[in-house]
Amino acid sequence: MPLFLPKTEAFGIDLSDRSVKMGQVKKKGSKLVLKSLGEKEIPAGFINDGIINKDKEQELIKIIQECKNSVLGAKIKTKKAICSLPEENSFIKVINIPGMKEEEMENVIKWQIESNFPVKMQNVYFDWQIIEGKEKSQKKQKKIQEKNKENQEETHPICVSVVPKEVINSYFSIFKNSGIEPIVFEIESMATVRSLIKSYIERPVIILDIGKCGAGLTFFSGETILFTSHIDISGQKFVEVISKSLGVSLDRAEKIKRKVGLAGLQKQGIKLSKINFPLTNLVADVKTPKIEGEKKIGEKEDEVDAEKVFNALVPILTDLSEQIKQYIDYFKDFKETKEIPVGSIEKIIVCGGESRLIGFTDFIHASLNVSTEIANIPEKISISKNITKNPSVRDFLSYTTVVGLAIRGATAEII
Repeated sequence: MPLFLPKTEAFGIDLSDRSVKMGQVKKKGSKLVLKSLGEKEIPAGFINDGIINKDKEQELIKIIQECKNSVLGAKIKTKKAICSLPEENSFIKVINIPGMKEEEMENVIKWQIESNFPVKMQNVYFDWQIIEGKEKSQKKQKKIQEKNKENQEETHPICVSVVPKEVINSYFSIFKNSGIEPIVFEIESMATVRSLIKSYIERPVIILDIGKCGAGLTFFSGETILFTSHIDISGQKFVEVISKSLGVSLDRAEKIKRKVGLAGLQKQGIKLSKINFPLTNLVADVKTPKIEGEKKIGEKEDEVDAEKVFNALVPILTDLSEQIKQYIDYFKDFKETKEIPVGSIEKIIVCGGESRLIGFTDFIHASLNVSTEIANIPEKISISKNITKNPSVRDFLSYTTVVGLAIRGATAEII
């Protein structure tokens, strides 16, 4: 099944291990407006590492249908959907192939799949796009194709997407049985890039999308994804290490994570950034922020030492930064490819629900010495007031993927 298909109006649906999110974007003149947005949690065990549990399919279908029927803002009327595919089971990479006619490219790419990706050709679907330069017009493209006919040594960069058939077939089945008509499948990182990158960029950036079940790493430059990777470090693991270190329940550890985070960074001489989260307040008293819940009758609220929480989180966050550094070092050896700007990483853009962790961007910046900033979806689109006034939405950091899918549904835009 192809991953890139022609234009048609559709909504976006992002199905992950622990949640399903839906959104629809409408064009209003030259502007894009997010009209609908919804989310439902998925219990643990329904989807594991992107693989749907067959025993839970009927319950999962019910959750998907409930999500579609309870979105904020305008009701989603269309059945057609742009659907995400899990990053941990998918691959995106730029490869170079010899100059040739476009109709000949697919066969050449097909025979390069197994040498460039850890898969067997018979087990995957793949799709590809030609990477074009910033100022490339149709006339210029024609000249290059003519040159390629004359000089077969000429190479051209191609962005290739590869996804296991098992994954796409199971997602297609679950959506179809939910009354949804998938018209495009798109790897999560592709949708996230669409929601965050406004135009051609002159220097490479990293998008770090960290959520409850893992972290996606996307290297992007010019107008294309260069490669992606999945890191098995997540918000759930943050909760587990806090729970174990402080001897508290997972529910309480979740509250501590949200309220305290990495406030203890201030004792390391690192000033916490003031981030414009509408409903997130930085801890004023670093030593003893109060955490509600789990108190016995007659006792005062517990007080949590931010330094203890910081010390609990440091090892896992250090592991995360070291893995990112390995990919940055790998990128330094990335061969110069025409049409794609190369060089040092300009910045890291962080998104996903766990990027709200107090001090997270400061820790990544201090660890890697690379400019690090919080993503901002509203810069690219406007948001319906019926969505923004709802306190459950917060800051849109959890919705970057579904917004990117919804933009695709409104514009048939491909990045």
